Amino acid sequence: MAINTKTFPDKVNTIVKDSPVNLSLNPVMELNYGGMLTRGMLHFDVSKLKGMVDDKTYPDMGKLKHVLRMTNAASVNDRGINCRMFASDYDGYKQRAVSFDIILFLIPNDWDSGRGFDYAQDLHNKSSRGLSIDGSNWYQYANYMKWDEEGIYSTDSLSREVDLFTSFNGNMSDIVIAYQHFDVGNEPIEIDITDTFNKWITGELCNYGIGIAFSPKFEETKTKMTQYVGFFTQHTNSFYEPYVETTYDDYISDDRGDFYLDKDNRLYFYASIGGKPVNLDTLPVCVVDGVEHEVRQQTIGVYYIEIRMPSSEYEAEEMHYDVWSGIRHDGRDIPDLELSFVTKPSAGSYSFGLPDNSTPSYDKFVPSLYGVSNREKIRRGDVRKVTVECKIPYTTKQLYAVEHMEYRLYTMQGESEIDVIAYSPVERAYNCNYFLIDTSQLIPSRYYVDIKVKYGFEELYHRDLIEFDIVNDKTEVFV
Repeated sequence: MAINTKTFPDKVNTIVKDSPVNLSLNPVMELNYGGMLTRGMLHFDVSKLKGMVDDKTYPDMGKLKHVLRMTNAASVNDRGINCRMFASDYDGYKQRAVSFDIILFLIPNDWDSGRGFDYAQDLHNKSSRGLSIDGSNWYQYANYMKWDEEGIYSTDSLSREVDLFTSFNGNMSDIVIAYQHFDVGNEPIEIDITDTFNKWITGELCNYGIGIAFSPKFEETKTKMTQYVGFFTQHTNSFYEPYVETTYDDYISDDRGDFYLDKDNRLYFYASIGGKPVNLDTLPVCVVDGVEHEVRQQTIGVYYIEIRMPSSEYEAEEMHYDVWSGIRHDGRDIPDLELSFVTKPSAGSYSFGLPDNSTPSYDKFVPSLYGVSNREKIRRGDVRKVTVECKIPYTTKQLYAVEHMEYRLYTMQGESEIDVIAYSPVERAYNCNYFLIDTSQLIPSRYYVDIKVKYGFEELYHRDLIEFDIVNDKTEVFV
């Protein structure tokens, strides 16, 4: 049962070389080199993900993947990507950088975000409410608490760490964790930070956040005009907030209804009380035809075995039984359970020689979604199970689970479609398909769901099967 999880930053800041200004409330994290030098800072609270690991939503951390995603401000309207602009200090010009590298590095201290917004004093007023020097800046990580090196690390220190990071012996740096090359300059940040995020979750590494900077060779470069690139922060008045996307590479694929000989199959066992999945005290025991098989846990309340039955020993269209014992929950023993499955001939799972033109007509279906009503207004915080019902045409009640199905969740920003969850596999249970939507990580907006199904060489798209609104007390008035 895979849930795509997004972790949004709880604090962010941009620090400016040789300046005490704080820019934590600015909607854009602006990195500069040449005429001026700036660096970014991000912090993510991983306590929710830690809870999901502890409660076995994600039982195997080796299957977790964490990707930092930040939208480049130039990608929203690239018509002005090469335009020169006034520099932030109102003294000269700057232009968008092209063909450069950025690095990610670990921040060594806990830091205060502050409440600054502007680089400089207002042009016409003697004071500016947006100007602040409190909290973290180039010199300090909190008021009266100095960094060991100005700017978190000196450019020389980062240069040495980048050399270690790119060593022929692999990453030998304890500070630099990733880098990304930019060609045109308007690309988004998409960087895999799985190792670091997992260490934060386990507590192996202290979580003080991530720093973002131009690669040291660019920071050391002097140019006539300042070169810059900007990324939206969580203070943007748009859908382009940065986040770390967590995915779990293990989807439920229950073969109980399509158990083929000579093929690796999975048989699932589900534990729930009052319709709510629960973890058993210990792993249960599963025996098939007198043979005990290793039981694994996939997520909360979901257990499975992997089994292959060779056609040399078993016949097709035979019923077999999987007996689950040792079921114990909250100190109470549950009686053994006997489930069943029917074998199918191995030829039904493959096709060799000529092109497979035997795809039955009922494979071409129009899916129906249940669990979220069309145009429903959902209070932010629900976790919804969306069932994809696949009816065989010209029948009334015949349903079946479909392989190779994916779903996509997106929203609109003007005329542009923005993926909230890119195409991801749909879970395949015994006789249905489903996926989960965690609305707590969705910004109040209208969302749309697409379904994609693969039929051999074909890919069919079912667009906008449902749309729904995420609301909270600020976006919905209840009377």
